[in-house]
Amino acid sequence: MNSGNVIIAPECVRRSLQQEYDEDDEVGYKPLADKYGVSAAMIWKILREGYVPKTYEMRKKLGYVPICPECGYEFGES
Repeated sequence: MNSGNVIIAPECVRRSLQQEYDEDDEVGYKPLADKYGVSAAMIWKILREGYVPKTYEMRKKLGYVPICPECGYEFGES
C-alpha cells in the first residue's frame, strides 16, 4: 500500500477532534469519547500524544478512513 494514496491524515483527524473538544460545552473527554464509541483515555492519547489507533475498526470510528483516490474504496476493507 502506497502511503501517498492516503487522503485522511492522522493530524487532520486529531485537529478535528481537538476542535470538537474545544467547542464542547461539557467538560472532559467522556462526551467526545461517547460520541465516537471509544474510551476517554483513547481521546486523551490522540489529542495529547498524537496516538493513532492500531485496529482498522477503531480508526474507522474516529474518521481515519483512508480512501483510494483511484477506485474510491477504503483501504483495509475486507
